[in-house]
This record gives sequence, structure tokens and C-alpha cells, in this order.
Amino acid sequence: MHTTKNKTHPRAFKPLIVVALCSLFACEQVIDLELPPHEPSIVLNAYLIAGDTFPNIGSWNARNTFVSVSGSKATLTPGNVQDITDASVRLYADGSRVATVNRGVAFAEDWDWSAPWDPNRVSDSIYHYPLTHELQGGVTYKLEAEREGFKNPVVWAEQTMPTKPVIENITRFGGNNSTTIEFDLVDSPAPGERYIVRLMVQYDNSSPYYEEWFSCLNPNFSSLSFMDEFDEIGDGLNETYQGIIRDDNMNGSRQRIVLRTASWSSSQSTSYAIEITSVTQDFERYLRSYYLNEISGFNPFSEPSQVFYNVRNGYGVVLAGHRTFGYTN
Repeated sequence: MHTTKNKTHPRAFKPLIVVALCSLFACEQVIDLELPPHEPSIVLNAYLIAGDTFPNIGSWNARNTFVSVSGSKATLTPGNVQDITDASVRLYADGSRVATVNRGVAFAEDWDWSAPWDPNRVSDSIYHYPLTHELQGGVTYKLEAEREGFKNPVVWAEQTMPTKPVIENITRFGGNNSTTIEFDLVDSPAPGERYIVRLMVQYDNSSPYYEEWFSCLNPNFSSLSFMDEFDEIGDGLNETYQGIIRDDNMNGSRQRIVLRTASWSSSQSTSYAIEITSVTQDFERYLRSYYLNEISGFNPFSEPSQVFYNVRNGYGVVLAGHRTFGYTN
């Protein structure tokens, strides 16, 4: 028995494709969206860091206190943010005013050391309000900024300064492909402590310290870097330039922390500085939200990730931490 299969020639589909495309284009319409105008608000950003200073480092975070005030700007609006140099910035400690600054200054005015790290003088257009009050652990600080010309002329945020972390018994030894640095981290009796860990390296006595990539063997450690998807040491752990240790299982005890860094910096002529900063919950929440946005390149059209802020009546973050340093021989 002979069976004949019906075959449809490909050309028979071409009119259907044309009709479908015409229908698609006929449904296209340009819609003008009327976005409400952006009403600028005061943006207050501040790091309030108590404890040790570290001047010999090529980084702006060497200063303990950094406060800036600016005006907000819509994401799709061209141009720079509004610098505010004439706000009144007030610091309160447990309800009492302890410092007032009424003029913002450019970095270049009082940070002479920044010139070698800023050849294009970007810092000339960045302003900060220098607060010189010595911060103390256990004190609740309120930072307030006031500037007329905004719907809400006064903005503020509060942070309770954590206690200063303690690190002891630092040892350093080299291996075939890495340098290992160990130390004891003495946890505060207060629950819920968070410790930011950073490692710096100095190649000789005449050079500054630089951030060093490292891995950490502590199970409570998590990275705060979006560029940590490599394992140069080969220990099965991704390396990072900073991370956070939570005291979920420490409960006020002493815990041995182990850091490893790559062999190219394991020479005995180098020295290392361990930076431990006890930070508030807001500090951790901000850093984690920041790095989620850094992964997306701060693209407003990518998957949204809200950057954490805690300033009332405006925008920005006021963060507190208590810092200590330890050095290898």
C-alpha cells in the first residue's frame, strides 16, 4: 500500500510571517511617561570611627571621622550632586551637644597627604565637615545636619558606639605558596557583635601600607567584596580585601583567627597590619547592600537592590565603629 505524505512548502509560511510582523508593529505605540519632578533632600553621610588611627596608608579611610553633606539628585538627571558647604553639622553624645561645624572644607585643604594618591585632584571638589570630638565606646551619638532651602531643613541619625575590639598573640609564618597570620580575637560580652576584618601590607619601611587580599578560615567569616571569585592561594577559599566576622558562636570568648595571603607578599622584608573594627548592625547592613549594588555596577536598570540608609527626614547613612590595629614582626 502506497502512502503519500502531505508536505507544505516553506514559501507558504512567508505570508503568515509578514502578516504577524505587521500586526506586531501596528500595536507599537510611544508613550510619554510624566515623571514627577524630584524635590531635593539633604543627604548626610558619615563614618564615626573611634579607636586607633592609621595615618600611613594610601586610602581615605585612614581618618577616624568623615562627614559629608550634599543635596539629592534623581538617578536619570544629568550633572553632579549639589555640594553643600554651608550646613550646620552638630554632634550630640548621650543627648548633650559636643561639637558643631558650620563650614565644609575640601579634602585638599587639610589632607595634604592626599595629593600623591589623587593626581587628578578629584578631592578638590569633595567636601567634608571635620569633627574633632574624641569618640568613646558605649556612647549613643546623634549626628544632625541643618540647611535651609530644603523641604526638611534638618536631618539626623543615631548610632551607639561599640566597644573597642581586642586582638592578641599575633603570629606570622610563611609556607610554600602563602603567608599565614594568626591572632586571638577577644569577643565583647555584648551579644550581636560584628567585626570587620582587613589586612594591610607594607613592602618596606619607606612605603605606606596597602590593602592586601586574603582568605579567612573562620566559619563565621563572610566576604564584603564583590571581586572575590578567585583562589590564588589554592586553599579552596575565595580571597577578599575585607570581610566580617559575626560573634554568633563566640559568646564573649577568645577565638583564634587564621588569615592567609598569597606568596608574592610573603617576603620577610614585608610587614602586615591587621585592622579589626567592631561595627553596628547598620554598618553591616549598609556594606552588604552597597556590595550588592557594586556587583550590578550601580545600574538603575538592573535587578533592584535597595541601598540601606538610616538618616531621618533625608537620605544617607551615619555609621559607627570602634577600631584597633595589630602588627606582625
